[in-house]
This record gives sequence, structure tokens and C-alpha cells, in this order.
Amino acid sequence: MSDDKRSVEELLRQFQGAISGMNPADLRELAGYLPQLAERTPPYTGRPSLRRRPLAHTVIYRLRVDLHDAHPPIWRRLEIRSDVTLDVVHQVLQAAFGWADYHLHRFSLGGGPFDQQSEFFLCPFDVEDGDESGVAASAVRLDETLQEPGDVLRYVYDYGDNWELTLRLEEVWPASESVSAVCIAGRRAARGLRRHHQRRGPRAGVGRPGSIRSR
Repeated sequence: MSDDKRSVEELLRQFQGAISGMNPADLRELAGYLPQLAERTPPYTGRPSLRRRPLAHTVIYRLRVDLHDAHPPIWRRLEIRSDVTLDVVHQVLQAAFGWADYHLHRFSLGGGPFDQQSEFFLCPFDVEDGDESGVAASAVRLDETLQEPGDVLRYVYDYGDNWELTLRLEEVWPASESVSAVCIAGRRAARGLRRHHQRRGPRAGVGRPGSIRSR
């Protein structure tokens, strides 16, 4: 049994013990307070924040980005500034894999993009829809999620098909120019999803090394 489940069961036992001697009038009064208490209590996610303080100085990250369950491997290698926000990282990933941003997406830290223990960074639609499971990706810097080589951030595009990427930090060095992001290497197109987007008109020239540049 998990610690969380044991804690819940213990609280239930304590609650049952506390109300066992109450008369019906007291129980009705208590029940009247419960809706107000629920409104004032923030939702419990069970997930401690895994975000870190932003780095004091901007650096350049070299990231290896792999598409899950791709055989042979489909990957990109990116160089990107540490101070960009995750909504910018989303746009970089869309360009690097030749996608066209038609579907929902999210980032996750500490596990997969739908794992209970993960911390989620959400797309604008999920935020506007009232999803309280995470915070807006636009409010989170890349260096709040990745700082040391080997650190991992996950991303999913299209909640139905679940095109999942793993971003792994490979190298870090001081920022020396104004380029925000560039794709320096990669292998293979994301075939199935790329074909889907080709029917709807993909962006020309994306996904090739050197094709992503932002200043």
C-alpha cells in the first residue's frame, strides 16, 4: 500500500472517530459547512513542484530530442537558449519535426505527460479550459526544468495519437550570440504524422538541420 493511500485511510478513521459521538443536529450543522470548506480548499494534486530557480546567467543548451517508439530512431539535436519559455520550445519542436501545431500539447517533468507523479506545463487551450493539473507553459522557462547534462523533459503533441518526445540535456556552455534556437542535426522524418500534415499543407523547409533560427 502506498504512503498516500495509508494517509487517506488514517484520516478517514480519525474523521469517523470524531463524528461517531455526534447527535443528528450537530451532524447536519457540520454537513452545512462542508461545501464552504471545499470551495476554500485548493485542489490537492499530490505532486510537489519539481521546478528549479532560473539560472543566474543565460547559457546555451544542446538538446537531443527523440520520438518515442520510433524504429529506426527519429531524433533531432537542438541548440537553444536557456532563458526561453516552454511555449517557445513548443514552436521550436513543431518546426524541427515538420509539424504544423494543429493539436493540443503539454510538457511534463518527473515522468510522462499523463503520469500522476509528473508536473505539467500546459498549452493555452488547456489553461483556458480550466485545467488545474498544471501551469501555463508560457510562464515557465526552459532552465526551470533542465539545468544539468542528463536532465530530461517530456513533451506530447496530439492527445489522441500521443506523439511523445523526450528532451535530454547533453551539453551546456555560455551564451555568446543572440540566436535563440537552431537545429544542428537529426535523422528521419516523423512519417505518420508528417503525412497527416502534408495533406493539410505543412510549413516548407522545416525539420532540416540549420532550418530553425530565431533572433
